[in-house]
Amino acid sequence: MEALKKGQDLHSVCSELVYKQKWIDGAQEGCEYYTKNVKNEFQKHKCNCKLHKRMRNSIKPINFGLAYGMSEFKLAGDQRITLKEAKALINEYFTAFPKIGTILNYFGNFGVTKGYIQTIWPFFRKRKFTDWKYIRPHIIEAHTTGVQYNPTLGAIERASKNMPIQGCGADMTKLATVLIRWFLNEKNLNEEIKLVIQVHDQNSTISTEKISQWWAKELTKLMEEAAYFIIPNGLLKSDTNISPRWQK
Repeated sequence: MEALKKGQDLHSVCSELVYKQKWIDGAQEGCEYYTKNVKNEFQKHKCNCKLHKRMRNSIKPINFGLAYGMSEFKLAGDQRITLKEAKALINEYFTAFPKIGTILNYFGNFGVTKGYIQTIWPFFRKRKFTDWKYIRPHIIEAHTTGVQYNPTLGAIERASKNMPIQGCGADMTKLATVLIRWFLNEKNLNEEIKLVIQVHDQNSTISTEKISQWWAKELTKLMEEAAYFIIPNGLLKSDTNISPRWQK
């Protein structure tokens, strides 16, 4: 939270917390992570130190992948490391961030025992698992206590960890789309600006070149307003780019 407030590179900060002394020892001369700002604080920006880049690249997929229920097998394959190293890295990660492990386990257990999972306030949008109703209670108990793994419940567990996070992002994007449409109608801008496509957490529009700079600022405000409505700490920001053609 503090890293986000200060505009620091989140993957690098996570890497420092996981690798500890190895991260400190990996700093090279001119490291942007350890360069100080006017407040005499380390800037903690993304740097080009060889070891820092390697450690950051190993933590980044964990930051994103845990929400998809990524296993040590997936991590080992992606990072080209041994299974033992992957297990140790995930353990170190959850040691550094115990609350992340707690909330992911809560989501997974909720889906397995209830048969559905949902997004957070204010929409509480539900995803029901249709196969769950065919699984007997003693199998659910065996799975949750670790006595016997059930593949169907394993899939439900992974999806339950992911859905509140991705679903919450989807709620924000859908709300942002509504706010954009209201804004264009209210300002009579439907001839100058077209809302053309929504891709995951992105809204793409076409505007006249004359108002493109102004519209980029307004679009950013609308996207961030949608995020603030659901997570009102103001830390979620939107990046808006202007291009003559659609970009990734």
